[in-house]
Amino acid sequence: MSIFKHWLAGLLVFYWCLICPMVFACEAVLRLNDVAGFVERGVLGSKGTYVQRVYSGHKMSYSTLIFSAETPFNKKNLIQQTAKNMLTMVSNTRKDFEPQVQMLNKALLPQLDGRLAFLSYLDYETGSSINVEASAAIRVDTCWSVLRFSALKKKTKDEALNQFANLIRATQLLK
Repeated sequence: MSIFKHWLAGLLVFYWCLICPMVFACEAVLRLNDVAGFVERGVLGSKGTYVQRVYSGHKMSYSTLIFSAETPFNKKNLIQQTAKNMLTMVSNTRKDFEPQVQMLNKALLPQLDGRLAFLSYLDYETGSSINVEASAAIRVDTCWSVLRFSALKKKTKDEALNQFANLIRATQLLK
């Protein structure tokens, strides 16, 4: 009958088991107050595989992807997969163009944001404007997120990449 004697401790352990997954879960959220003109469009995926938050504004889209806690951070694999996704996106749009993925210099990463693991991008002209596709990963300890960015009809590549940098700095990793 010790179960009845220590029911309060049993109840406490039960609630800890329920709360722990939420406490240790990682989430990436764009602080909308820090970036004028962007709105959250929705959340895709499921907590078992990945969660993607989608934002847009000013002919740009931005999304944060968080994977399940069991998915380890593999920088090399993430760089390859994000580059492949960007190339596919641009190749589907422009059949006459073979884009080249560029990597931002490692020395510049901490200047943009101390959490950046990598930042890659490609740009291509459409008439008199520039379109940019970019990807990055931010990481704090075991919490990490892949960030995706698309900018259409910008005057320069730098204009789009500066906006991406602002969005990265405004993204909050929550444990």
